[in-house]
Amino acid sequence: MDYTFKMAMIGVSILMNACAGDEACTAGSNECSPPATAVGVAIAFNSSDPSRLGPCTVNVVPPKVGNPKQDRRAFDGDPTLRASCRVASSSGGFAFEADVQSRPPETTMQFQLDHGFVDASGEGQVSLAFYTAFTSSTSLLRTPADLPCSVSVILRDDKLAVEDGAIWASFKCPALTGDPLVNCWDISGEFTFENCAR
Repeated sequence: MDYTFKMAMIGVSILMNACAGDEACTAGSNECSPPATAVGVAIAFNSSDPSRLGPCTVNVVPPKVGNPKQDRRAFDGDPTLRASCRVASSSGGFAFEADVQSRPPETTMQFQLDHGFVDASGEGQVSLAFYTAFTSSTSLLRTPADLPCSVSVILRDDKLAVEDGAIWASFKCPALTGDPLVNCWDISGEFTFENCAR
C-alpha cells in the first residue's frame, strides 16, 4: 500500500473516532453519543418521636440506587435503570430536576426531584417524590407543597459539588405524604447525578 495513502487512511480513522470529551463513538458508525447519566440515591427514615409507632404510618422500604457515600453509581441504559436529569446555572445558583426508575437487582422504585434550586452557597430546596414495590401506597409519596426538602451541596476537595450537568447533595425532608393516608416524617439522604442535561 502506498505510504501516503496509508497515512491518510489512518488520519481518516482517527478523525472518525474522535469524539469530544467523555463522548463515546457508536459501534459501527462515526456518530458520537454523550456519556450515560450516572445516578446514586440513598434515603433514610429517622423519626424517633415516641408518640409514633415508626417513621411512617405504614411499612415503607426506602429506595436505594448505587451508593453515593461510596461513590458507587448506576447508569442510565443499564438493564435495570432509566434515569434523566437536568442541572443548569440559574439566578446565581443552579436549578435541577431528575427522574429515576429501577427494578431488581436494584430496588424496584421511582424517584423524582422537581423544582430544585441551590444558591451560590450550595443551600436550597427541592420537591421530592418516590415509590417502591414495598411501599404500601397506591401513589408516589411526595413532599407537601408547603414543606419542601432542604438541600445542601456536598463539599469535595473544598469545592461545592455542583456545576452545569452535575450535582451531589444531601437533603432533609420534614414529611412525605401519599394515598391512602400514608405519612412519613424526618426523611434524609443523599443523591448524586452526573452527565445531566444543562
